[in-house]
Amino acid sequence: MDNEKGFVIVTTALLLVVLLGFGALAVDVGLLYSGRSSAQRAADAAALAGAFSFVSNPSAPQPSTAYDQAMSVALINNILGTPLTEPEVTVTIDVANERATVEITHTEDTFFARVLGRNSVDLAVKAVAETSIDAVATFCAKPWFVPNTVVSELSACDACAAGELLVDEGEVTVYGESKLGMSFSVKPQNPNSAMQPGQFYAVRMADSAGGNDYRTNIATCSTDVITCQQTYTLEPGNMIGPTLQGVNALTGTPADTYMGIGEYLDSQGNMSDTSRSLIIAPLWETCNLDGFCPDNRLPDGGANAQISVAGFALLFIDGVQGNNVVAHLLGLFGCGSITGPPGGPEDPGPFAGETGPFSVLVRLVRLP
Repeated sequence: MDNEKGFVIVTTALLLVVLLGFGALAVDVGLLYSGRSSAQRAADAAALAGAFSFVSNPSAPQPSTAYDQAMSVALINNILGTPLTEPEVTVTIDVANERATVEITHTEDTFFARVLGRNSVDLAVKAVAETSIDAVATFCAKPWFVPNTVVSELSACDACAAGELLVDEGEVTVYGESKLGMSFSVKPQNPNSAMQPGQFYAVRMADSAGGNDYRTNIATCSTDVITCQQTYTLEPGNMIGPTLQGVNALTGTPADTYMGIGEYLDSQGNMSDTSRSLIIAPLWETCNLDGFCPDNRLPDGGANAQISVAGFALLFIDGVQGNNVVAHLLGLFGCGSITGPPGGPEDPGPFAGETGPFSVLVRLVRLP
């Protein structure tokens, strides 16, 4: 009987070790898995923020801007209630490929596993995000188009001849880059400023059937996809009321204030590199429209005219000033190497779910 009692004591002691092991597995591994998931989300968000800086502020100094954006986003995160610290975060910026890599190494204390001699575990995660060099499409364009010659002081046809274009053969021009930050009228309301009678730089979206849809597509996002090299019908008419209502709904009251590219001040005095006033508009390949030059007039009075998309412009909408919708030019994105017709072998998109309101793809990637 005494031998049996000793056996029970020894067996119980051994089982306690096993039970503690299972406790470590159930509690510690579960917590560590949760911690690793938090670390990965922090790394993903930081990498995307770093890559996004190439889109939201194309003229910003790099790699410092992307580094600062990635690091600041990483440091607002925590792992199991413990804020991340700068020594735990490594940010690497590849300017040539517009790519941000964020690595996080965090030491997390254990609970039951201490009995087994494991007091802590190192969590290590990595995220890589990049932007596409060229634009493909946008799922949130506003129903306005921007002529490729809009910022030139010359007439459209003379600007074409002088090469004063925002994009040329699918690439952003040096001339276009020099105009970033300038203010211009993206949607004139005064008939004297119209492209020609009845044409006020509006494009008809596929889901638009009148003034109400036009207003909604300004205030929110159209369900239509604006794609590189596609052609789109013009929307005739001034639509002063729907334009004003749509712009006010878009920007809010009071609207954010443009301070500089990537610097937008809200009504609370907070500065940010994003704003509800940021929009995308398609760039019209002005020079290649048959019959437009040399008279600077759309053929057939514009009744059957269509614009061809050469790229996209990122704009900050200041609001309606006088008779015009005024915007600042923030970024330009050409259609790049897309040389074939839409849907052809050299047309890469759009890919559902991969492009967004900024037209240039920003995505997490896994490098080989």
